[in-house]
Amino acid sequence: MSLISPLSLVVPNGVFSGSIIANIVKATGKEKIRKTAEWQLLLSTLGLPGCVIGALIVNRLGRRNLSKLVVYLERKRLFTDLEQ
Repeated sequence: MSLISPLSLVVPNGVFSGSIIANIVKATGKEKIRKTAEWQLLLSTLGLPGCVIGALIVNRLGRRNLSKLVVYLERKRLFTDLEQ
């Protein structure tokens, strides 16, 4: 299973991930805010390589073809993960 999803070439991280993380973090007060910010930073940096790669190849492939390629790669990865 890869760390970086091909879907990150097209779709940025969700805006509500901070709320979800805050509900999961086992801390209180300012410690909870700090831990939530740390996890938010980590999750946002995981998508950066996909954004950079997408920006570099979008002019060659075009937006529509890049989207098709990403959906194909994501489905292929999903099905290979399910088979294992």
